[in-house]
Amino acid sequence: MLLCVPAAEVGRHIGQGRKRHSCACSQAAPKYQAMLPQGDRMHAIDELGALILNGGASTRMGADKGGLDWWGRSALQRCRSTTAAVGADPILVVGPGGEVEDPQLGPVGGVLAGAAALRALGIHRALILAVDAPTIEVKDLVPLLSAGDPGAAFEGLHLPMVIALDALAEDAQCGWPLARLAERAGLRRLAPAPEARERLRGANTPVERERLLQAPAAPDAAWERRPR
Repeated sequence: MLLCVPAAEVGRHIGQGRKRHSCACSQAAPKYQAMLPQGDRMHAIDELGALILNGGASTRMGADKGGLDWWGRSALQRCRSTTAAVGADPILVVGPGGEVEDPQLGPVGGVLAGAAALRALGIHRALILAVDAPTIEVKDLVPLLSAGDPGAAFEGLHLPMVIALDALAEDAQCGWPLARLAERAGLRRLAPAPEARERLRGANTPVERERLLQAPAAPDAAWERRPR
């Protein structure tokens, strides 16, 4: 049994039984699934859920990171669009205004709470990313999605990760660092494309955010489908 997971609260925000959260952005998923190697497509998207970590005090940023504007959309909106575009369903936000309460016990506490919620919905594989990195593009996630079980993360970065939830250590605790959680789960460490590293890392301070905003606007899966 995973420690620190508020199991009694799992149904409080997501309801009872299996709920599928449809999103118009998911119509774009086949386009991006075509990026995957042929033999990996069905494995990568079958029963894939997503967790967006939106907790923390945002002390270094000085503002709610989920609500910050990135090229005309909030960080949380962009993260939702990206996860929907790869076919993840359901997409659960862990934190204020989300489907899962943040236990306020660090990022691993958020992962464990979200994992319990996904399991309650019958999902056993998850894409996990933080609202810190709304700059992530779908193509950046392809190596993780095609890595196979138990999952993968990038070298030198804690998130994003793709993980088989059954691989989470049974004695995992909220106080663990994310690196320990990934190591105990046996996640592969992949080298990110050099041009993707800053997008994957995201921003925790205003200076980091301003630097990323100087780059061309990252593609937005939801906006790409708008009539021209």
